[in-house]
Amino acid sequence: MDIKNTNEKGKKTWSNYYWFYYKWHIFFIALFGLAIIICTAQCAARVTPDCYVLFNSNIFISDQELNSTADELEKYIDDINGDGKIEITAINCTYPKGNETRKAQVNQQAVLQMQSDNTHIWVVDEKGIELYLQNDDIDIFASYKCFDSYNKMALSVENIPALKWLNENNQGNKFYILARKDKSGEITDVSKKIISNIAD
Repeated sequence: MDIKNTNEKGKKTWSNYYWFYYKWHIFFIALFGLAIIICTAQCAARVTPDCYVLFNSNIFISDQELNSTADELEKYIDDINGDGKIEITAINCTYPKGNETRKAQVNQQAVLQMQSDNTHIWVVDEKGIELYLQNDDIDIFASYKCFDSYNKMALSVENIPALKWLNENNQGNKFYILARKDKSGEITDVSKKIISNIAD
């Protein structure tokens, strides 16, 4: 009797048996493991923005223009969250006059951002000033020493290189910066850092 051949035959039979009955288990375990690896890699590679900047106007501005503006603003800020990268994310809350559907979406998004602590800087036109600063129900913005408009509650973009194009390209609309306040009523530290850098 050939013991070697018998052992090899036994091993082969066991592996065939295992694969026949458990191949789907192995497949799904491998798939699940791959999904975990991919998710972990994506989370590790994801960049957390140093700041969100919301743009609000009743004149539509494209995402491309606002993303380019955010890239320009990144030159004026520091690495606020300490992750070694400087990242500003633009939130587009602009809409063309007469487009009520887009206006409703924008208003809903703006309300969500008011409830969030993530959006420290708002760039708004004169209609936005009326909505946010002259509405008693909205009390989320702070005054600051370098602000030059609306009783030091807003800063004109006129002298800010990365933003002054808004005044020049949007049918005479004037744009202003508003800054969020913290629970104590003072301008947030993030807003202060950004405003100080871009206003110098």
